[in-house]
Parts: sequence; structure tokens; C-alpha cells
Amino acid sequence: MAIKPQLLKIFALFYGQDAPHTLCPMAWYKQLHWQIIFGMVMGALYGVLAANQGWGEFTQNWISPFGEIFLNLLKLIAMPLVLTSLICGVASLSDFKKLSRMGSKTIGLYLATTAIAV
Repeated sequence: MAIKPQLLKIFALFYGQDAPHTLCPMAWYKQLHWQIIFGMVMGALYGVLAANQGWGEFTQNWISPFGEIFLNLLKLIAMPLVLTSLICGVASLSDFKKLSRMGSKTIGLYLATTAIAV
């Protein structure tokens, strides 16, 4: 499906670009993969520093809850997404023999890996 040139011009004006086909290069520190790597390095450095300085109680009381909240939010997003994609994939099968065989295997495997993970 081709996008009309007028629509591209509207989007270019909305994003502040002169021409819709030119990409504005993003600074390296704004790119997501560099931000993730930076966060991982900073977290590792804080972990080493906290272990050496004896900041375990502070970390447990003030920093750990944010990590738990983040992981719970990931679970909140991931579980329905995976279950919905499995149900849609099984429902898209047209042959009923394949549906029952494939569906039971898929749901069984999903439940088994979820039980092991939890």
C-alpha cells in the first residue's frame, strides 16, 4: 500500500522535517540501544558500589520496589499478549483435526513453561 505524497508532506510538516524522505539523524545518546546499555552499566556499577559500601538496606528498602513494580508491569503486558497471540494462532487454523492437535499441544506447552517460569 503506497502512501500518498500529500500525506507524507503533512507528516513531514508535523515532525518538523523539510522533506518527508530524508531522515534526521538521531544523536547516539538518544538511541534506545545505547540508553539500555548505559542503564545496564550504571546498574552494575551501583551494585558493585553498594556491595562494597554496605548500602544493602538502602537498596532493599528504596530501590528494589521500583524493580519489582517494573517486572510486575512487564508481566501484566506480556501474559495477555502471549495468550492472545496463541489463541489467535490456534483459531486461524482451518482444519479441525489440526486445530485440536495443534491447539492442545500449544496450550499445554504454554502452561508447562509458565508453570516452570513461575
